[in-house]
Amino acid sequence: MTDAGRRNVRDLRRANRARLLRELYFSGPLSRQDLISATGLSSASVSNVAADLIEAGVVVEAGAVESEGGRPRILLRVDTERFPVVGIDVGETRIRVERFDLGLHEQASADIPVDAARPDPGRIVAGIVAGLGAVTAGAARVLGVGIGVPGIVQHEPSAVVHGQTVGWDALPLEELLRAHTDLPLFVDNGAATMGQAELWFGAGPATDSAVFLLIGSGIGATLIADGAVLRGSTTSAGEWGHTNVEIGGRRCRCGARGCLEAYVGAEAVIARYHETPGAMPLDARNEEQALARIVALAQGGAVVGGGAEGTAAAGGGGAAGGGGAAGGVAGAAGGGGAAGAGRAAGAADGVTAAGAGGVPGAGAADAARGRSAARGVGAADAGGAGAGSTAGAAGGAGAGRGARAWGGADARDAAGSAGAVGGANAAGAWGAGSEASAASEAARAVLEETALRIGVGIANLVNLFNPRRVIIGGWAGLTMAPLLPSIRDAAQAHALRLPFSQTSIELGALGPDAVARGAATLPVAAFLASGGEGLAPGAARSAS
Repeated sequence: MTDAGRRNVRDLRRANRARLLRELYFSGPLSRQDLISATGLSSASVSNVAADLIEAGVVVEAGAVESEGGRPRILLRVDTERFPVVGIDVGETRIRVERFDLGLHEQASADIPVDAARPDPGRIVAGIVAGLGAVTAGAARVLGVGIGVPGIVQHEPSAVVHGQTVGWDALPLEELLRAHTDLPLFVDNGAATMGQAELWFGAGPATDSAVFLLIGSGIGATLIADGAVLRGSTTSAGEWGHTNVEIGGRRCRCGARGCLEAYVGAEAVIARYHETPGAMPLDARNEEQALARIVALAQGGAVVGGGAEGTAAAGGGGAAGGGGAAGGVAGAAGGGGAAGAGRAAGAADGVTAAGAGGVPGAGAADAARGRSAARGVGAADAGGAGAGSTAGAAGGAGAGRGARAWGGADARDAAGSAGAVGGANAAGAWGAGSEASAASEAARAVLEETALRIGVGIANLVNLFNPRRVIIGGWAGLTMAPLLPSIRDAAQAHALRLPFSQTSIELGALGPDAVARGAATLPVAAFLASGGEGLAPGAARSAS
């Protein structure tokens, strides 16, 4: 056989392994008969490939099911407990590093603060290396490391980051990291990794047309068309934050004026609040806490010292931001729900408190189902006891529709019997008019404009791309979850009727660590594409 012939046989075998492995990863456990139907491979091919994967330790038997008139069918599944991967979210206020098993169950995590207004590349690299060392100490061989970053990522062939808003001009991030690790590295834009996480495990499984919005210090989007990510000729598609919404408007961090990010990114929302008459000092340690306190003020709650990360803790009668918000920011589920249990962006991670420990179940498909169930209706206009809407609003039994325009009857209903922002003791929660303090009025005004501009930005996406779903994530997007009904109203008012009528606007299901979790899917995707053959240490790897 010629060398070309041998390569063709190897390539075909690898393609068959990859097809089988992906089916088991996303839909397993499955029998060999199930795999024949799902993949279209012959019985002999499935048997041979399955035997190879079992011998390699990638696939294991997972019990048996009865068959009609024959022997029980042996089920197969991916051994997700092996081959750990690491996902890293390089944010503008901190670096989040998490180690997962192959099924994306979290095993270890570390947070490294980022203090500089324009993050210094040397400190970023040092922070990534420190976090990587912390989460991999004593771990089995790590399959690969995925990194989500702020900025446009190009592969030349190693990853170079163009982060105009943070002062990174063609930063050779992969090359800088290569001096410290020989692990396979995969680098992509943070909005893209968040989108992939939601697509695999969260709000978007089986979605072939969607837009995933990341709202944090800055904002971005991942565009899904015909089931594939739209990247553009320079991989910069999805820079939603730098679409112009105000000719000659506010100065954006990118240097232009009137960008959407200059109005609705967390940094911009906080700045606009401080510029508004009646605003009060927020006394916050970071952007996450500052934004949460603005949300608490808009809801009429008293801003007092909260838990480890945040304010506005939800649940049974406490003041907004009261003690017990164990890391919650703009906290969440009413009626005695999982108040303030979430990390960083508050009870947005009430999702993880409620379902499957915040990690995928026995298989990836189970994870998606578990998370969907965990998040209740997944929107600020959730109703019913313990609905547990993400990051914020809906209260306890009989909670009504969400915080429409931060006042009036709908808003009072949204407070619910157990209180979206501390319940009975938060006097005048969601109050209106003269009852509200000047600071609360200022917060409401800023957030009303924020909801309007986000809604108009979404309307533009609906008109341009006609997505079936628009999913809002990112720590700031989840913290501002009570704005969701107003965002929907604004989008409806500015979008064409037909496409909008077929589009849902909802919150992401994975909470504030979706960027890191999505980054971890990058080495997992490469592993699946390789047919489970592994990734060569030290190789220059990049996101597909």
